[in-house]
Formats: sequence, structure tokens, C-alpha cells
Amino acid sequence: QLGKAIIKEIFASSKRKKELELTDMEYAILNVLEERFESSEEFKEDVKELSSILGGDIFEGWVEQRSVHRKIEGSVRRFLRKKYYKRFDMNQEKFEELFQLIMSKVENYAE
Repeated sequence: QLGKAIIKEIFASSKRKKELELTDMEYAILNVLEERFESSEEFKEDVKELSSILGGDIFEGWVEQRSVHRKIEGSVRRFLRKKYYKRFDMNQEKFEELFQLIMSKVENYAE
């Protein structure tokens, strides 16, 4: 029974990702934002914008290249600060949590 529920959830998630026309990385980031804050149509555009910002710097093996990794971290941090820090009245601790969550998705899905 639990297995069927999990499979249904996976199919629903995959279907939604296709409908939104998002990459794996974009969809993973969208899920973080929707879990952290209430769902918003703006988030789809935000993840597309972030993906566009990062696109030129992401290539196979980028995570191992320290300078590229730092550059991407800086881009993600600036983007999140600009979009969400004041809007959601975040303190530094909450901001850092969000940053770490988003970076983990970027590291896991971007290549």
C-alpha cells in the first residue's frame, strides 16, 4: 500500500515537472521554495531566472572546481538575498538555511 502511494506521488511529481517545463534542478529548487514559503506562481519564474544566471558556469565536474563552485555560491547567495531576504523578513540564520538547501539542489542536479 505504501509502495503504491509513493509511486503515485513520484508520477504526480514527474507530471507536474513536465507541465511546468522545468529541469530537474529547477524543479528541486521550486520544491524547496514552496516548502519553505507558501506556493507562488512567481517561484517558477524565479527558478528559471536563477537557472539562467548559473547556466554559463555549470558544466560536468564543476562542483570539484573550487573557483567555479565559489562563483556559483556567490551567484546563488546574491540571487536569494535580492529575491527573498527582505520579502520574507528572514534573519541571517534562516537565510543561511535556505542558501544551504538551494545549494545542495544545485550541486546534486546541475550538470
